[in-house]
Amino acid sequence: MAINIRSIMRQRKCLAFSLCIISCFVLMIKYKMPRSNVTQHNLNFGRSQMKNIPQLKDIRRRHFCHDVNANWPKGFPKIVEKQNYMEQKIPQPFFEFSKYNNTYLDSIGEIICPTRDEYNSADIISMIASSWSAYESRMAMRKTLGIFQNVYGYSHLLVFLIGRTETASIQSRIQREADLYGDILQIDTDDSYRGMTKKRFQGLKWVLEMCQKASLVLCLTDDVVVHMPNLIKTLQPIREVKKLAFGGINTNIGKVVTKGKNGIFSEPSLNWTAYPYIPDYLLGFAIVVSVDVATDLYKLVCKTPMTFSDDSYIGILLAMLDIPMRESGWRERDNEDRQLGKSYNKTKLKELIHTYNPIFTHLYSDNATAYMMEEIWKDLNLNKPSL
Repeated sequence: MAINIRSIMRQRKCLAFSLCIISCFVLMIKYKMPRSNVTQHNLNFGRSQMKNIPQLKDIRRRHFCHDVNANWPKGFPKIVEKQNYMEQKIPQPFFEFSKYNNTYLDSIGEIICPTRDEYNSADIISMIASSWSAYESRMAMRKTLGIFQNVYGYSHLLVFLIGRTETASIQSRIQREADLYGDILQIDTDDSYRGMTKKRFQGLKWVLEMCQKASLVLCLTDDVVVHMPNLIKTLQPIREVKKLAFGGINTNIGKVVTKGKNGIFSEPSLNWTAYPYIPDYLLGFAIVVSVDVATDLYKLVCKTPMTFSDDSYIGILLAMLDIPMRESGWRERDNEDRQLGKSYNKTKLKELIHTYNPIFTHLYSDNATAYMMEEIWKDLNLNKPSL
């Protein structure tokens, strides 16, 4: 009799333990907390977005820089021979390919991806570096540049590049915006000004992988007005353009700045005081490249020190590729007017636009950027493209 009681007691304990495990499992599913404020939320959203992106799972398994390094030097773009630094102005470490593999870039994923099917067939991609806080500027660009979805027979789409945030409420807003417009590429990297190089090149990699029919990539910031008809007329036939690097050229820059917010730096770190000069480069608010140049640029990124600022880095890489830069018509707000903010001199800005008829007008980011962008667009009578 005593044996039966002990047996029954053991069975009850086992049953109670099993029920406890099941209850805990149910509670974990129901009330599971994220690993951080937004990390788990981002991962879940990224997985849901993957269903809408053709072949994205296959692309995420591809390792761009890993493949470049594994096959090197096969498939590597032809570069200029190393010469005297003061004549060439290309820092010597940029020729030391055996020291750099940058395969860590392959591990930087996308939190949110654009969802529009048309990216697969677009001729022109405007890849716009933005930040989570610049919602009004993105809306202004959608209402202006974004209405040119067909220009002289060429299809055109916008992609906005945004870095990560650690705040759940901000991430939710980005997600809603992405759901609504389908043009957000949120990259799992720093969203600060210093993170611009990494964000821009990770965006470029996405464009190369997902926009297979694109001929032209516009690397823009979210504070620039683009006169799209003038751009296309200048560069067409778009589908045949090769070896193109187009934009405003920054010449006679003197010695590079090595300290402060705009100071040049690289990963891994270089002694930039030993390399005080760099080649002329295209101003970063508007850099236009043909897709063959974009491909070669990214291959070089895999084998060179990644450098900030992004435009000076691109200038070094273009010099290595011996790609001549073509000057575009461009203008920007002067320092005096930028101090005025929302009280900017509208007449002065309109006169600048009409006098020089620039392809690119750099407004600089401030609290009036979105408003100015739309006002200039109206003044140029570009609201109803009939091209």
